[in-house]
Parts: sequence; structure tokens; C-alpha cells
Amino acid sequence: MPPSMAIAQLTFSSVPRMSNPSNSSTTTVAAVTDLVLTKQILNVADRYIEVILYVSGVCGAFLNIFTFLQKQLRTNSCSWYFLVGSLCDLLICNIFILTKILSLYNPQSYGQFARTLFWCKFGNFSIFTFPCLSSLYITCASIDRFCSSSRRATWRKLSSIKVCRIVIPAIFVGWAIFSLHTVIAYDLRQFNPNSTTISCTPDRSVYTFFVIVDGFFFALFNGAIVPFFLALFGILIILHVRQSQKRAIVAPAVARQTVDLGSLSATGTTNGNPVRVISRANHSLIIMLLFQVSLTILLNLPYVVIYLNNLFKSTPATPFNAVLSYIATWFYYLNYCKTFYLNTMSSQLFRSILRQQVLYMFNRTRTQLIVAWSTSGQR
Repeated sequence: MPPSMAIAQLTFSSVPRMSNPSNSSTTTVAAVTDLVLTKQILNVADRYIEVILYVSGVCGAFLNIFTFLQKQLRTNSCSWYFLVGSLCDLLICNIFILTKILSLYNPQSYGQFARTLFWCKFGNFSIFTFPCLSSLYITCASIDRFCSSSRRATWRKLSSIKVCRIVIPAIFVGWAIFSLHTVIAYDLRQFNPNSTTISCTPDRSVYTFFVIVDGFFFALFNGAIVPFFLALFGILIILHVRQSQKRAIVAPAVARQTVDLGSLSATGTTNGNPVRVISRANHSLIIMLLFQVSLTILLNLPYVVIYLNNLFKSTPATPFNAVLSYIATWFYYLNYCKTFYLNTMSSQLFRSILRQQVLYMFNRTRTQLIVAWSTSGQR
């Protein structure tokens, strides 16, 4: 779990003050009892929900990667951004959600693992890197579809395999270098000189800087900056598609042309004027992207609201706030488990490609088993 979300979930500074002094003690005890009971129920629910999120997230990421690697989609630049984003989601599930499950079901083993120098450095590096990379790649996919749907040939040239092969590693290397401060600064040390407790933390002299970068900036980037650009390019894509549909008066000869599924677009001429026809693959990727953008924004909002609320003012420890905190955490993880299922529901092409490949693998495996059985029977 990112440090900022941990703060959002665990920081409840005080029990609400009661107006009647004579009943304050009884009311406070009742409030604390309700809070403890609520936390117990939430902890039980958390044990099951985290497992469901992990299984669905890992299976979905593998199926996403498998589908986007098929020849009908891998010739499209947007598919590569989706593919790399799915790899980031897979790493997030296996690093964050899996360790969270370990902490819930085997706290002793998790405590020993969490106190190692490797997890201190690698864990904080991964927490800061992979969620931001996942956000960056879906933003790149939005920009790619914006360029692909544009009327300007210069912008359409940016939506190409050649460009994405440069952008994808450049973003990874650039963000990994930016995240190296976590590897350098975080260490196992006594943060409080009066305590013997060893914790994974930066030095006290730079602690405020890391609260700003790893906490405030992390939350603002994933919860506000990225959703803003996703919403912006999502609206621009919709406008481009509507403009394209209004201009799509194509000559019959052009309409009968076979459009390659992996091409950026088909072009024809009507009365000497070029008319662009959005290919089936392009249209499906745009639909998938718009669904991804909408749900990503909705799932990120509770996270950033709760974090910023806890950052600027103390939040009373009430059952309602505890429930909101857990729900925001589940939504945060769901953001990295949703992609495959959203693609399957929103795109007929995606479903068709997945179904074809699954049937092909099933028939191939069945044939191999029949041949092997026949060969062993003849012996």
C-alpha cells in the first residue's frame, strides 16, 4: 500500500467531542465500542476482498497481455500502451496486494519480511514507481488515440509503433531514475532517538521532503493530475470522433475497401477531398480507452479526497470514516484489477480475438492429447 494511502487509512486523530458533559463518558465509550466493532468487521471483509482482488487482478492481467499480443491488435500503437500498462498492473497485484494478503493471514512472517533491508528499499521504490507508470501509460494511450483521431496528418504520425517504441522505454527509464531517491534515502534506522524501534524511513533531516514527494505529490499525481489529463483527452477524442462521423460521406468504392485491423485508419476521396474512415480496431480501442478513463477517474477520487482531507486537517475516528477509508483502499486496488474485465465488456473485437485464441488453444491441446493417447495405445 502506498505511504499516502496508509496515512489515509490509519490516521484518525481523535474521537468526536460530545456536547453534554454529564453523558460524555458513556457516549465516548459507546463511540469507541462502535469503532472497534466496525474495524473488526472491516478487517474480516478485507481478508476476503483482498484475495478476490488479487485473483481477479492477476488472471485479468495475464489475459489482457495474451490478447494484446495477438496479431490483430499488436500492430496498433495504442495496444502496446495497454500491454505495458497491464504488465504494471500485474506487478502491482503481485507486489502490493500479495504482501497485503500476507500481512492479513500471516502477520508474523510479514513482519519479518517487512523488516528486511531489501523490502525497505525495493518496496518503497516499487510503491512509488509502478502505480505512477500504470497511470502514465494509460495517459499515453489517451494521447495516442487523440492523435490517431485527429484531422492533422502531423499529429496522426505520432500515433505509430515507431513512436511508442521510443515513448514506452523512455517513460520507464525516466520515472525509474526519478524514483531512485527512495532507494537512496530509505533505510532501517531509529527515527526517534528516544525509541529502540527500528523502522524503514528516511533520515529526519529530509523527512518533510519525502512526505511532500512520496505522499502529497504521489496522491496528487495519481488522484488529480492524471485524471485531469485523462478527462481532457477523453473529451477531445469524443469531439474528434464526432467530427469524423459528420465528414464520413465516403464514395462506394472507398466504402468497399478492406480495412486492415492493425492500420491507423483508412483514407479515401470523395469529390477530390480526403475522407478518413476509422478502422474497426481503432474504434474498439477508442471505446475501451474511454471506459478505462471514466472508471479510472471514479476509482481515484475517493483516494485523493481522503488523503488530502487527512493531510490538511485531523479526521475524527468514527465508524463512518473507517468505512470510507477501507472502501477507498479497495477502490485504489481495484483500479489495477479492472482493465481486462472492462475491455471484455466494452469491446466486441476484444471478445472476439480472445474467444478465437482460447478456442484455438483448446482445440490444439485436445488434438495433441488425442495423438499422444493414440500413440501410446499403439505401443
